[in-house]
Amino acid sequence: MKIVGGSDEEEVGLPQSDDEIDEANHGAPRHMDTRLQTALTSDGLQRRLLALYRDARLIMEEQGVNILYLALGRLKWFEAEKGDTSRHAPLVLVPVQLQRRSGLDRFTLKWWEEDVQENLTLAAKLNSEFGIELPKFPLEEDLVPSRYAEAVAKAVAGQRGWEVQADAMTLGFFSFAKFLMYRDLDPRTWPDPTQLLNHPALGGLLRDGFPAVDRPFAEDVNLDIDLPRVRETLVAAAPTLDRDALCNGVWLAGLDGLHDLVVQGRAFAEVRTKLAAGVTDAAFETDLTSARAAIAAHDQSLFRFLNGEFRNSMALLRGVLRGKPPSAHVKRVALLDDLLAARRHLLALRERAEMGRQAFGVAWLGA
Repeated sequence: MKIVGGSDEEEVGLPQSDDEIDEANHGAPRHMDTRLQTALTSDGLQRRLLALYRDARLIMEEQGVNILYLALGRLKWFEAEKGDTSRHAPLVLVPVQLQRRSGLDRFTLKWWEEDVQENLTLAAKLNSEFGIELPKFPLEEDLVPSRYAEAVAKAVAGQRGWEVQADAMTLGFFSFAKFLMYRDLDPRTWPDPTQLLNHPALGGLLRDGFPAVDRPFAEDVNLDIDLPRVRETLVAAAPTLDRDALCNGVWLAGLDGLHDLVVQGRAFAEVRTKLAAGVTDAAFETDLTSARAAIAAHDQSLFRFLNGEFRNSMALLRGVLRGKPPSAHVKRVALLDDLLAARRHLLALRERAEMGRQAFGVAWLGA
């Protein structure tokens, strides 16, 4: 692995005392643990990491963004007009942060809880200058870096001297802010203006105006005097209850059960209203217990997308959402907890559906 940043001194190989091959795993033990190998001495590595750590904190404090990534895989390529000078570009970018408990401890690398990214700048460069279209970047739960590297190698196979280095790893700063600004300013990336104006909010604001809405009371109404009458008008529009159902004996024999039924119904309605814009109806019917356990266990792992159980769980979660899952680990788990709570309330309502029909009659909405 290569560390980018700081000085380039002490780029020497480290002595490895554990190079005996592990027959079971077909590799040296140092390649099977959670420690990343570099070509720096211990002191040189700590100095380089300290420089990265300080720069990353400074950028976060001044700009509010994290641009420290662990790059997986690398493309060696050449400029069209400078064929003798090789360039190196990362393929998969994992947002990370350097942490340590005190100044005496070694650094650890932790996932930043944001989406794994492709190299957007590289994709645009190859497409505009070489006519090469890189393969579509897979969803996180479907991402296997080695397979993506193989797909990139096939896409650039016709270029002389180009090489995909699938096992290369680099820790460093990568920023796409200028490229994203350039892309946003390019008129070719703008949507059709007529589509923007067809949006009811933008069309009403910029062209057509908004339709008049009837007031609930006249402009000359004195609310201090007439508010009680306005309240009576609003309450009169509320739906009526089923009087026959209110006389049912369940109100005497099962009052505790009815209280629990109302509590469950209110709790389900609150969660459903909270999540309605982001989830489908199937979200409340799907048992996400095992998915919640897998995501909670593996979501903060740097290489979580290599875990089949995690990928399957994320696929299940995506299937019940209207958009993308939250990027932050805490928000993902909180969303799953809300969905599981809503499903428990829903099942409780269904268990006592007959009691609900007896107690509320036609006013019972069911679940």
